[in-house]
Amino acid sequence: MKKHFRKDIMIMQNLKNIILIAILTLSAFLIGFSLKPKDESVIDVAPPAVTQPTENKVDKYFPLRKGNYWEYEGINKETQPGGAIETANVKRKVEVIDVQETEEGTVVSLDGGSDYLIKGNDVYSRQSRGDELRLPFPLYVGQKWGYEDSIRFRDDNFYMSYVEEKLSKTILGKKYDECFKITDKVISAPTAYEIFCYGIGFVEYSYEHKGTVDERNSRLVNTNVD
Repeated sequence: MKKHFRKDIMIMQNLKNIILIAILTLSAFLIGFSLKPKDESVIDVAPPAVTQPTENKVDKYFPLRKGNYWEYEGINKETQPGGAIETANVKRKVEVIDVQETEEGTVVSLDGGSDYLIKGNDVYSRQSRGDELRLPFPLYVGQKWGYEDSIRFRDDNFYMSYVEEKLSKTILGKKYDECFKITDKVISAPTAYEIFCYGIGFVEYSYEHKGTVDERNSRLVNTNVD
């Protein structure tokens, strides 16, 4: 009887040892598995977001391509100290020297004028105080842009850019049917304007100061834009 009892105890002890070994083996396996580095080939890493440059949509209106140039001539009149009026013939050339696509839009570098930034259909003039809307295409009679307060509260079209008229003009022997007179009037210069024609650019500029003589007038006399 005692022999059978001792035998049963030994069997139970061996069984406990086997279970303990199995538990330790399984634990070691699980710990080793958890510490094993993951296979990098299955890690899903999203590529960094890339901002695409804004599409240049203004070329059909304003051909700002590298190498294009515009030459202007005109007459300036200005009152000098003492009251004498000085008249000078002026010449100016504006040339596109570089065009770069950036995340904010197309940057057009000019020699002879302020650089442009193109965003979609809008052309901005790059100034030290910030970018200013220069031409929002397409143009149409009655269109306004500039100082928000002037646009909201004034009905005389002063202190803003305003498309006053659409007209046809013959420029350097070629007729342009979509030209626009854009006024930029202030009280001291109530007749200031410039004329822009689709397909070629600015063709005329006029500024006449009210009171003391200060007049600046110029016209396009040469360009390599077809």
